[in-house]
Amino acid sequence: MNKKILIFIYLFSQYASAEYNILFFGNSFTKSRVINVSPGVTLFVPSLPSLVEEIAIAAGNTAPYTHDTSYSSATLSGHINNSSSAITQNIQSGQEWDYVVMQDQSKRPTSSLGNPVNHKISAYQLFNSVRNHSPNVIPVLFETWAREPGHSFYPNDFVNAEAMQLELREGYAGSAYYIDAIAFNSNPTTLTAPIGDAWELANWDDLFITDQVHMNARGRLLSALVMYSTLYLDDVYDLFLQGALNEILNQLLLDQSDGAFLAEKADLETGLYNPEAADVYISELLVDAANPHSAADANQEFFELRSVSDSLASLNGLTFIYIDGDGSNAGNIDIALNLGGLSTGPNGIFVWSDGNTLWNPPADPISTIQTGQFTNQDGNGNDMEDGSATFAVVSGYHGTYNQDLDVDNDGQLDITPWASVISAVGWTENSNDTEIEYAQQMGGHSFSGNHLGQTPHAYSSNSDGNFAFGSYDYNIDGNANGPYIVGNNYGDSAIDSNNQIYNIDQLNPLFSLTPGNENNCITLDCANASFNIPISMASVLILYSSLIAIFYKSSILRETKA
Repeated sequence: MNKKILIFIYLFSQYASAEYNILFFGNSFTKSRVINVSPGVTLFVPSLPSLVEEIAIAAGNTAPYTHDTSYSSATLSGHINNSSSAITQNIQSGQEWDYVVMQDQSKRPTSSLGNPVNHKISAYQLFNSVRNHSPNVIPVLFETWAREPGHSFYPNDFVNAEAMQLELREGYAGSAYYIDAIAFNSNPTTLTAPIGDAWELANWDDLFITDQVHMNARGRLLSALVMYSTLYLDDVYDLFLQGALNEILNQLLLDQSDGAFLAEKADLETGLYNPEAADVYISELLVDAANPHSAADANQEFFELRSVSDSLASLNGLTFIYIDGDGSNAGNIDIALNLGGLSTGPNGIFVWSDGNTLWNPPADPISTIQTGQFTNQDGNGNDMEDGSATFAVVSGYHGTYNQDLDVDNDGQLDITPWASVISAVGWTENSNDTEIEYAQQMGGHSFSGNHLGQTPHAYSSNSDGNFAFGSYDYNIDGNANGPYIVGNNYGDSAIDSNNQIYNIDQLNPLFSLTPGNENNCITLDCANASFNIPISMASVLILYSSLIAIFYKSSILRETKA
């Protein structure tokens, strides 16, 4: 069959089903390449257009039609002279380009080593050439990345990688502004794929080959994820969670940790980070077990999460954080535990424990129990402290250890390095009204120790919204591993969600912690329904029952004597 006919049939089959027609102008940062991954082992890394197409298909979209005109060291002005024929010859008659992606030579947009004026003029001229063929085409600027930290550019040409990235960012922003001003009456229409900014957000971590310029497989995937999100306005972290990227990861010899890291950074940079995080809540919490009731901590601290569905739930994308609320440390992130790769048990229960798993009563064997220290980044050991604190489970966490989220210590979070708050609990200690908790503004439950007359060190919650804070006596039987109950041997007490304070031993089942097990009821009404009746009411009922019995007995005796 004639070669031209074959080409036509191929193009027609592509266009007949394509959702988007995308034309790429780029260079070695866009085109495919073979890289060395280890001595004697090479890997073919697909071009950016090919990988974007693969991601689009994996996401369930109709395959786009892409054409790549890239050649090594190409500039946008070079493409105007050498590649303009692709605009008309590589698309079916009657079809239009939906997007034109333009990537300039990697120094051209910078003021230090490039020519920003030429860059923006060439970007507009190249776009305009495509628009003459496809009037509705959308221009997309491929913002490239700085050289790897340690490259010879630094510090002579640029102070560091961040400085180079800033110039690239400004260069592409100037081009977008220029195109919009001329072509779209200053309406913001030009898209910019912030690929270089995503590399910076990823801290340039293992994205380069040895030349410190070109991308490795991780760098290519991060670039393609950002480009896909820019074109499709679709978040990619959910694709990772759903396993849609697994085939691509395998193709690039990458693992699940690579996928999670790169997809999260891509979505954070594009502003699309919105993972389908598990619907869980903090159901129990015990901190600072080292107190007068026990000789030592004995690895008793834990937090328990519960899925609302009471069934298996992935914790991918979630992080447990501890925010200090004491004095000058208020707002500092002291603990951050990545829950990625973990899940609840089939019963919906997950427990992270300091080290103990032999609780009284024992945990349900199908609960997930994870052990690990609560290493405190402020240097105070491996424990959560029972002073003023906020405990939260968040999605899309991208903070750093000991980061100060409340810079002026005014009780309002100035920085929120997460996509969303899943669950939050906080309290202030009894000793100081100036101490801070942040749970309330994060949409969670909060409590002041002054209301209880002592600093709480435990929390319990149920899916019905009821909860309790308290000081729990967990050494009542001489063992530090439970039962964790409110008793009156040491003046322990608790306060529930209705602000009712309890400190009588008869109510201890109401406020017992049960790590890895179903929680007990928390409100007084629930306690009454479970025959956990307050002593005052119990006394009344006992007295009433006694009077009835005496009256009944007297009646029988009178009838007998008669």
